[in-house]
Amino acid sequence: RESARGLHFEEIHSATYAPLFHSDTRTTGVVLMALTDIQPDHPYVGKMAQYLQSVRQGTGAWRSTQEAAFSLLALTELVRTKEKEVPDFVATVKAGESELLRETFQGRSLEPKVVHVPIPKLQGMGDKAPLTFTREGKAGVLYYGATLRYAPSVVPTKALERGLFVQRWFEPWAGGGQSTTFAAGDLVRVRLRVASSQERHYAAFEVPLPAGLEPVDTSLATTAKLPSAPAEESAEMGYGYEGEGEEGMRPSEDFSPWASAFWSPFNHVEVRDSKVVLFADHLPPGIHVGTFVARATTPGKFLLKPASGELMYEPEVFGRSEGGTFEVKLADGVTAR
Repeated sequence: RESARGLHFEEIHSATYAPLFHSDTRTTGVVLMALTDIQPDHPYVGKMAQYLQSVRQGTGAWRSTQEAAFSLLALTELVRTKEKEVPDFVATVKAGESELLRETFQGRSLEPKVVHVPIPKLQGMGDKAPLTFTREGKAGVLYYGATLRYAPSVVPTKALERGLFVQRWFEPWAGGGQSTTFAAGDLVRVRLRVASSQERHYAAFEVPLPAGLEPVDTSLATTAKLPSAPAEESAEMGYGYEGEGEEGMRPSEDFSPWASAFWSPFNHVEVRDSKVVLFADHLPPGIHVGTFVARATTPGKFLLKPASGELMYEPEVFGRSEGGTFEVKLADGVTAR
């Protein structure tokens, strides 16, 4: 499995996958050890090393001693073979004929050399100016990357998937299907569904709320107890659900609320005034659903920004939901003054 910055090998038989012993990270370490001995200049070598470093948890550790052992053995073998010569070269970055950066590398260092180029300058170089990286010198390996940061001129309204699938919708707390129109005072269940075809690490999902909604922080002791929800909504995370359509998802026959009550990929949630942000240090392949509660407060018609998600250390992997408008109406029997 290859992404913009990393590459890893996945186990194809899920029955043999055990995170404490036989994991994708461990297997990638084994393959990297073999590849560096056979063909250290292979283009996969650098990306596999990047992956093994990127999967470490926030403390800097791997998930198990097996992952740590084989990752360290592979990285040590990489240094012994591919990095055996001390760097002594000059690196140059060009866009077309314009030189953007020239740096001398002498001796070993973990400090990257970075140049920031504004988009207007790039536009002045022509539409098809190639970006080239060159190395001139006696010894050493040049590792490089390029990241484009931009903001759209208008708020997007169409969904987009670039490695992460993101879907967001609203439901009345008491049930009744999806809707983008609520009455002031209504409790709203906001659902976020995300999916990935492969294992991801350190993903952040941002769920903006229209100006007429306010998030309800149910963790606060001062928050009023929510009214009972329908029985099929007893589990906060949507594991064990099946089916699609305007009515949302329904529990599968073998659904058990206990199966979803103890684990969720979203290990940290930040409730803010205008949005809710969910973080997943480890996002397994498949479909995952999270929910939270908001209240319709201010009547009006509001812009509905798409929900979005990206990998914090690989922003090239991202996705967003559809956008549009959201309306909060006055409750029946209430008139504006």
